[in-house]
Amino acid sequence: LADRGAATAYIYLNGLINQGYRWYFDKDMAAGLIPTTDGGHCLFASCRHEEGPDHFGSNPLARIFKTLARWEPELAEAASTSQVTARPRKYPGCHGHLKDAFGDGWALVGDAGYFKDPATAHGITDAFLDANRLAQALTVPGQTLADFEAARDEHAAEFMRLTHEIAGHDGDLDRLAGLHMQISQIMKAEQAEAIAGPFAPALAA
Repeated sequence: LADRGAATAYIYLNGLINQGYRWYFDKDMAAGLIPTTDGGHCLFASCRHEEGPDHFGSNPLARIFKTLARWEPELAEAASTSQVTARPRKYPGCHGHLKDAFGDGWALVGDAGYFKDPATAHGITDAFLDANRLAQALTVPGQTLADFEAARDEHAAEFMRLTHEIAGHDGDLDRLAGLHMQISQIMKAEQAEAIAGPFAPALAA
């Protein structure tokens, strides 16, 4: 892809009440909280790729809290007094890719073969979906690695396009909502395909 998505900074912390996924969007930036394990959260903030160095600067922790405060000042204050369990990390944004999924003696799953901006936080789901598809290709009679690649690619290009539009932080909120609705439809289709597969009982467990 020609663009490089969003610049993002994120931290892990403990001490916040788990109220599920919380996402905040505006035309030029975004922030969110993602519950992790043992009561922890991943707190992130993002902006346009070219604005990343100035936006996050030398103190990305303070800028993450300041960005969140744009929508939730009380939550940002609570986060700033929580226990930070890992140092802040910055991701400058990079090009997405969709590589050949397999070759002689190898196969790629998740980000190794198909990477898009983390703005939609779908990377780990891609990894699980690919692992399921590859397992089917290797164990189910009649399935091949070409089937694995075809299943991966069915929604990949459109999902990548939508993700990078969201990561570009352009356009109004109505357009942003529409992009998320389109992604939701793709995610539902992916889920339906996984549930219909031979490993459905294991996936549901």
